[in-house]
Amino acid sequence: MDDIKLGKYQNEWVLKYNKIDLSEWRREVRLNKKTYRQELEWYYVGNWTPTKIEPYPSKLDGGYGLRKKNIQSNPYFYWPKSP
Repeated sequence: MDDIKLGKYQNEWVLKYNKIDLSEWRREVRLNKKTYRQELEWYYVGNWTPTKIEPYPSKLDGGYGLRKKNIQSNPYFYWPKSP
């Protein structure tokens, strides 16, 4: 894995679990509440898959909005509760 550049949270994951499945990670834009700047970073979402999606203006966005809200409030939201 020396030739792959991982994101901040991916490096934390590897240090904690000694392995990583990159298919369970998604890039998201998150607002840094301290600097009020948007940051593009890799976040763990596990084997999350979208639910029903309908075209706008439907509220059925596949759950992407809720996923983004969860990651905004806690970047570790989808991490396992115990190793």
